[in-house]
Amino acid sequence: MFRAQRVFASSVEGRFKPRPTCQHGHLWTTANRLSMPAKLQGSFKTNERPIKTTLTDSATFEEDQQIHGLISSLPLVRYLRSTSHSSTIAAGQPKYTELHLHSKIHPSAVSTHLVGGSLLGQNKLPIRPQLFVRDGPTVRMIATCYIGSQLCGHPGYVHGGLPFVLFDDLFARCASMTFNSGVGMTANMDLQFRKPSIPDRVYIVRAEAMKREGRKVWLSGSMRCLDSFTAEQMAAKPAATGDGLSVEEEQGSLVVEASSLFVEPKFAMVPLFQNE
Repeated sequence: MFRAQRVFASSVEGRFKPRPTCQHGHLWTTANRLSMPAKLQGSFKTNERPIKTTLTDSATFEEDQQIHGLISSLPLVRYLRSTSHSSTIAAGQPKYTELHLHSKIHPSAVSTHLVGGSLLGQNKLPIRPQLFVRDGPTVRMIATCYIGSQLCGHPGYVHGGLPFVLFDDLFARCASMTFNSGVGMTANMDLQFRKPSIPDRVYIVRAEAMKREGRKVWLSGSMRCLDSFTAEQMAAKPAATGDGLSVEEEQGSLVVEASSLFVEPKFAMVPLFQNE
Protein backbone atom coordinates (compact mmCIF):
# COMPACT_ATOMS: atom_id res chain seq x y z
CA MET A 1 0.00 0.00 0.00
CA PHE A 2 1.37 3.41 -0.96
CA ARG A 3 2.00 5.63 2.06
CA ALA A 4 2.93 9.28 2.33
CA GLN A 5 6.19 8.19 3.96
CA ARG A 6 8.19 5.40 2.37
CA VAL A 7 10.02 2.96 4.61
CA PHE A 8 13.36 4.69 5.08
CA ALA A 9 15.35 2.04 6.93
CA SER A 10 15.00 -0.67 4.30
CA SER A 11 16.48 1.45 1.53
CA VAL A 12 18.97 3.64 3.37
CA GLU A 13 21.97 1.51 2.34
CA GLY A 14 21.16 1.72 -1.36
CA ARG A 15 20.07 5.36 -1.37
CA PHE A 16 22.86 6.78 0.75
CA LYS A 17 25.75 4.49 -0.16
CA PRO A 18 28.98 6.55 0.00
CA ARG A 19 29.87 7.98 -3.38
CA PRO A 20 32.85 9.93 -4.68
CA THR A 21 30.49 12.88 -4.97
CA CYS A 22 27.97 14.46 -2.63
CA GLN A 23 25.27 17.10 -2.95
CA HIS A 24 27.96 19.64 -3.76
CA GLY A 25 29.76 17.10 -5.96
CA HIS A 26 31.52 19.62 -8.19
CA LEU A 27 33.29 21.24 -5.23
CA TRP A 28 34.26 17.82 -3.84
CA THR A 29 35.68 16.72 -7.17
CA THR A 30 37.71 19.90 -7.66
CA ALA A 31 39.18 19.90 -4.16
CA ASN A 32 40.08 16.21 -4.07
CA ARG A 33 41.53 16.01 -7.56
CA LEU A 34 44.09 18.62 -6.50
CA SER A 35 45.36 16.24 -3.80
CA MET A 36 44.99 13.06 -5.90
CA PRO A 37 48.02 11.44 -7.59
CA ALA A 38 48.21 12.44 -11.23
CA LYS A 39 47.98 8.84 -12.47
CA LEU A 40 44.61 8.43 -10.72
CA GLN A 41 43.01 11.65 -11.88
CA GLY A 42 42.41 10.40 -15.42
CA SER A 43 40.52 7.36 -14.18
CA PHE A 44 38.36 9.24 -11.67
CA LYS A 45 34.68 8.56 -12.34
CA THR A 46 31.46 9.24 -10.49
CA ASN A 47 28.47 7.00 -9.91
CA GLU A 48 25.96 9.78 -10.39
CA ARG A 49 22.85 8.79 -12.33
CA PRO A 50 20.94 11.23 -14.56
CA ILE A 51 17.99 12.75 -12.73
CA LYS A 52 14.68 13.00 -14.56
CA THR A 53 13.24 16.49 -14.75
CA THR A 54 9.84 15.88 -16.32
CA LEU A 55 6.56 14.31 -15.27
CA THR A 56 5.88 12.52 -18.55
CA ASP A 57 7.73 9.24 -17.91
CA SER A 58 5.15 6.47 -18.16
CA ALA A 59 6.97 4.49 -15.46
CA THR A 60 6.12 7.19 -12.91
CA PHE A 61 2.52 7.80 -13.97
CA GLU A 62 1.03 5.33 -11.49
CA GLU A 63 3.03 6.78 -8.61
CA ASP A 64 2.00 10.31 -9.59
CA GLN A 65 -1.64 9.22 -9.55
CA GLN A 66 -1.17 7.71 -6.09
CA ILE A 67 0.26 10.97 -4.81
CA HIS A 68 -2.66 12.86 -6.33
CA GLY A 69 -4.89 10.41 -4.46
CA LEU A 70 -3.15 11.11 -1.16
CA ILE A 71 -3.64 14.85 -1.53
CA SER A 72 -7.22 14.55 -2.77
CA SER A 73 -8.13 12.45 0.28
CA LEU A 74 -7.22 15.20 2.76
CA PRO A 75 -10.28 16.56 4.64
CA LEU A 76 -9.03 20.13 4.10
CA VAL A 77 -8.62 19.63 0.34
CA ARG A 78 -12.09 18.09 0.07
CA TYR A 79 -13.58 21.11 1.82
CA LEU A 80 -11.68 23.63 -0.32
CA ARG A 81 -12.73 21.85 -3.50
CA SER A 82 -16.35 21.85 -2.38
CA THR A 83 -16.28 25.65 -2.17
CA SER A 84 -14.50 25.84 -5.53
CA HIS A 85 -17.06 23.71 -7.35
CA SER A 86 -20.21 24.82 -5.55
CA SER A 87 -22.47 27.37 -7.23
CA THR A 88 -24.04 28.40 -3.92
CA ILE A 89 -21.94 29.47 -0.94
CA ALA A 90 -23.42 30.15 2.48
CA ALA A 91 -23.15 33.69 3.81
CA GLY A 92 -19.77 34.29 5.39
CA GLN A 93 -18.27 31.11 3.91
CA PRO A 94 -15.10 31.76 1.88
CA LYS A 95 -14.90 30.58 -1.72
CA TYR A 96 -11.66 29.18 -3.09
CA THR A 97 -10.44 28.74 -6.66
CA GLU A 98 -8.30 25.69 -7.38
CA LEU A 99 -5.30 25.83 -9.71
CA HIS A 100 -1.68 24.74 -10.01
CA LEU A 101 0.87 27.10 -8.49
CA HIS A 102 2.37 27.71 -11.94
CA SER A 103 -0.71 27.28 -14.12
CA LYS A 104 -0.80 31.01 -14.88
CA ILE A 105 2.92 31.41 -15.39
CA HIS A 106 3.91 33.39 -18.48
CA PRO A 107 4.84 31.09 -21.42
CA SER A 108 8.23 32.76 -21.83
CA ALA A 109 9.23 31.71 -18.29
CA VAL A 110 8.11 28.07 -18.25
CA SER A 111 11.21 26.42 -19.73
CA THR A 112 13.65 28.18 -17.39
CA HIS A 113 11.61 28.30 -14.19
CA LEU A 114 13.20 26.62 -11.14
CA VAL A 115 10.10 25.32 -9.33
CA GLY A 116 7.84 25.16 -12.37
CA GLY A 117 10.38 23.12 -14.33
CA SER A 118 13.76 22.10 -12.94
CA LEU A 119 12.57 20.77 -9.57
CA LEU A 120 9.74 18.72 -11.06
CA GLY A 121 10.41 15.02 -11.43
CA GLN A 122 10.39 11.60 -9.83
CA ASN A 123 11.65 11.66 -6.22
CA LYS A 124 11.75 15.48 -6.30
CA LEU A 125 8.46 17.32 -6.74
CA PRO A 126 6.63 14.49 -8.56
CA ILE A 127 3.50 16.60 -9.06
CA ARG A 128 3.06 20.33 -9.31
CA PRO A 129 2.04 22.08 -6.07
CA GLN A 130 -1.74 22.38 -5.91
CA LEU A 131 -3.05 25.82 -4.98
CA PHE A 132 -6.32 27.10 -3.55
CA VAL A 133 -6.82 30.87 -3.77
CA ARG A 134 -9.39 32.59 -1.58
CA ASP A 135 -11.68 35.02 -3.34
CA GLY A 136 -11.96 38.41 -1.68
CA PRO A 137 -10.11 41.64 -0.95
CA THR A 138 -7.42 39.86 1.11
CA VAL A 139 -5.24 37.49 -0.91
CA ARG A 140 -4.95 34.18 0.93
CA MET A 141 -3.61 30.90 -0.43
CA ILE A 142 -3.36 27.29 0.72
CA ALA A 143 -1.01 25.00 -1.19
CA THR A 144 -0.32 21.27 -1.02
CA CYS A 145 2.79 19.52 -2.26
CA TYR A 146 4.64 16.23 -2.02
CA ILE A 147 8.41 16.42 -1.45
CA GLY A 148 10.48 13.46 -2.63
CA SER A 149 13.74 11.95 -1.43
CA GLN A 150 16.15 13.61 -3.90
CA LEU A 151 15.73 17.09 -2.44
CA CYS A 152 17.69 16.43 0.75
CA GLY A 153 20.61 18.19 2.38
CA HIS A 154 21.51 15.94 5.29
CA PRO A 155 20.45 12.35 4.49
CA GLY A 156 16.86 11.87 5.59
CA TYR A 157 16.04 15.59 5.81
CA VAL A 158 14.79 18.02 3.16
CA HIS A 159 17.31 20.70 2.18
CA GLY A 160 16.56 23.94 4.02
CA GLY A 161 16.72 25.90 0.78
CA LEU A 162 13.65 24.18 -0.63
CA PRO A 163 11.12 25.77 1.78
CA PHE A 164 12.68 29.14 0.95
CA VAL A 165 12.14 28.56 -2.77
CA LEU A 166 8.57 27.32 -2.28
CA PHE A 167 7.65 30.30 -0.10
CA ASP A 168 9.26 32.69 -2.56
CA ASP A 169 7.08 31.34 -5.37
CA LEU A 170 3.92 31.30 -3.26
CA PHE A 171 4.52 34.82 -1.96
CA ALA A 172 5.26 36.00 -5.50
CA ARG A 173 1.89 34.61 -6.58
CA CYS A 174 0.19 36.50 -3.74
CA ALA A 175 2.03 39.72 -4.56
CA SER A 176 1.22 39.47 -8.27
CA MET A 177 -2.47 39.37 -7.39
CA THR A 178 -2.09 42.38 -5.10
CA PHE A 179 -0.31 44.77 -7.47
CA ASN A 180 -2.06 46.28 -10.48
CA SER A 181 0.93 45.54 -12.70
CA GLY A 182 0.87 41.87 -11.76
CA VAL A 183 4.59 42.04 -10.89
CA GLY A 184 6.08 41.60 -7.42
CA MET A 185 9.78 41.26 -6.61
CA THR A 186 11.29 39.85 -3.42
CA ALA A 187 12.78 42.60 -1.24
CA ASN A 188 13.53 40.44 1.79
CA MET A 189 12.40 37.18 3.35
CA ASP A 190 12.77 35.66 6.80
CA LEU A 191 12.33 31.96 7.56
CA GLN A 192 12.13 30.48 11.03
CA PHE A 193 12.82 26.75 10.97
CA ARG A 194 10.87 25.04 13.75
CA LYS A 195 11.52 21.37 12.94
CA PRO A 196 13.39 19.48 10.21
CA SER A 197 11.39 18.67 7.09
CA ILE A 198 11.18 14.99 6.14
CA PRO A 199 11.15 13.70 2.54
CA ASP A 200 8.40 11.54 1.06
CA ARG A 201 5.69 13.42 2.90
CA VAL A 202 2.72 15.62 2.03
CA TYR A 203 3.04 19.28 3.05
CA ILE A 204 0.49 22.06 3.47
CA VAL A 205 1.77 25.60 2.93
CA ARG A 206 -0.28 28.70 3.77
CA ALA A 207 0.38 32.27 2.62
CA GLU A 208 -1.43 35.57 3.08
CA ALA A 209 -0.91 39.20 2.14
CA MET A 210 -1.01 40.99 5.50
CA LYS A 211 -0.61 44.65 4.55
CA ARG A 212 -0.05 46.84 1.51
CA GLU A 213 1.39 50.34 1.34
CA GLY A 214 1.85 51.75 -2.15
CA ARG A 215 4.35 49.56 -3.99
CA LYS A 216 5.02 47.37 -0.95
CA VAL A 217 3.18 44.34 0.38
CA TRP A 218 4.00 42.32 3.50
CA LEU A 219 3.24 38.61 3.53
CA SER A 220 3.38 35.78 6.04
CA GLY A 221 3.02 32.02 5.84
CA SER A 222 3.56 28.63 7.44
CA MET A 223 4.54 25.16 6.27
CA ARG A 224 3.44 21.94 7.95
CA CYS A 225 4.58 18.38 7.39
CA LEU A 226 1.76 15.84 7.69
CA ASP A 227 2.16 12.52 9.46
CA SER A 228 2.38 9.37 7.37
CA PHE A 229 -1.03 8.27 6.08
CA THR A 230 -2.83 6.37 3.35
CA ALA A 231 -5.56 7.71 1.10
CA GLU A 232 -7.97 5.19 2.59
CA GLN A 233 -7.31 6.45 6.12
CA MET A 234 -7.92 10.08 5.20
CA ALA A 235 -10.93 9.37 3.00
CA ALA A 236 -12.63 7.71 5.98
CA LYS A 237 -12.52 10.99 7.90
CA PRO A 238 -15.18 13.69 7.41
CA ALA A 239 -14.33 16.72 5.30
CA ALA A 240 -13.17 19.86 7.10
CA THR A 241 -15.83 22.43 7.93
CA GLY A 242 -13.74 25.55 7.33
CA ASP A 243 -10.46 26.89 5.99
CA GLY A 244 -8.80 27.20 9.39
CA LEU A 245 -6.04 24.92 10.64
CA SER A 246 -7.19 21.39 9.84
CA VAL A 247 -6.99 18.32 12.05
CA GLU A 248 -4.32 16.78 9.83
CA GLU A 249 -2.23 19.95 10.13
CA GLU A 250 -2.58 20.00 13.91
CA GLN A 251 -1.53 16.36 14.11
CA GLY A 252 1.45 17.05 11.84
CA SER A 253 4.47 19.25 12.51
CA LEU A 254 5.00 22.96 11.99
CA VAL A 255 8.35 23.01 10.19
CA VAL A 256 8.71 26.58 8.90
CA GLU A 257 7.22 30.02 9.50
CA ALA A 258 7.97 32.72 6.93
CA SER A 259 7.52 36.45 6.43
CA SER A 260 8.46 38.57 3.46
CA LEU A 261 8.33 41.99 1.84
CA PHE A 262 7.60 42.23 -1.89
CA VAL A 263 7.77 45.41 -3.95
CA GLU A 264 6.22 46.43 -7.24
CA PRO A 265 9.12 47.53 -9.49
CA LYS A 266 9.11 50.96 -11.08
CA PHE A 267 10.68 49.69 -14.29
CA ALA A 268 8.69 47.84 -16.93
CA MET A 269 9.07 44.06 -17.18
CA VAL A 270 7.11 41.05 -18.40
CA PRO A 271 4.79 39.81 -15.63
CA LEU A 272 5.69 36.32 -14.42
CA PHE A 273 2.01 35.43 -14.13
CA GLN A 274 -0.60 36.09 -16.80
CA ASN A 275 -3.73 38.08 -16.02
CA GLU A 276 -6.59 36.08 -14.55
